[in-house]
Amino acid sequence: MTLSSTAADAPKPAEGQPATGTATAAKSAELRKPGFIFLQLYTRKIGDYVTFFQNVMGCQVKSRDAHFAALETDVARMLISDPDVLPPDHPFYKKLPGNGEGMGVEIGLVVADAIKACEIAHKQPGWTIQLEVAMRPWGVRDFRVLSPDGYFLRFTEPPH
Repeated sequence: MTLSSTAADAPKPAEGQPATGTATAAKSAELRKPGFIFLQLYTRKIGDYVTFFQNVMGCQVKSRDAHFAALETDVARMLISDPDVLPPDHPFYKKLPGNGEGMGVEIGLVVADAIKACEIAHKQPGWTIQLEVAMRPWGVRDFRVLSPDGYFLRFTEPPH
């Protein structure tokens, strides 16, 4: 997973979300180059998502409060936000996250070892393995997970 462009392009924190600190802003600016993509997921289960992504992908928490968490790897930034603090003009305002049937989007995340990541994911309550680890016809090993809020996540190794 890769994330963003320049510090000026960083998403503005919603009301109740912390602004990033100087060190985090510098790292974010380093990551955020044209073509960089970051991921933001909305859930009321922020702690569960933080734990899941720490365990499965090795993400580090860069900032956190009751309504927001910013996670990073060396090449990615992931934001986990509580939809209850969104402003009224936001398109997700007062809308619940997924209904357990997926969100109509598959999100691909790269891991070093899909077998190990899948073993860890199996142990996370509320996270359902949809497709077990397998070598796919296009030459990568991956597995698929449905999150408690209905996000469909593909964890894939780099091509062999």
